[in-house]
Amino acid sequence: MATSGEALSRVLACPAFSVSVQDSDMLMYSVHERGEKVMECMTPDCSDQLLEMGGDLGFDPLAHRPNPATLVTALGRGDVDSVEQALQDDFVFAEERHAALVSALALLEGAAGSRYRHLADDMADDEGPASQAVTSS
Repeated sequence: MATSGEALSRVLACPAFSVSVQDSDMLMYSVHERGEKVMECMTPDCSDQLLEMGGDLGFDPLAHRPNPATLVTALGRGDVDSVEQALQDDFVFAEERHAALVSALALLEGAAGSRYRHLADDMADDEGPASQAVTSS
């Protein structure tokens, strides 16, 4: 199944920036261009802890360290220095990093929310409000 960013990027033929916050500790993001993944990142680098717990990252975090200039270029917006600060600052919660990153990239404030549902149709057990699937025809 395609990720929401991949599907949106493919359907709308544009860049898509997807962010996932895990347990308020870790922020992961990816950028897709016309459905093709052009980058993915995890910050802070918690790969050692995840691998020790038996987690499968699905990618090599050492090959996907944050690169503010590449992110700004891929999205065509934002300030490199502000993005670097958002990615490197010491935040208590990853949601704070998410909000700082949204601001540094000059995205709409609402893009960093407290709870966004996956844009998929397999969320039957989720107790949140209904969402609609994004598909291509």
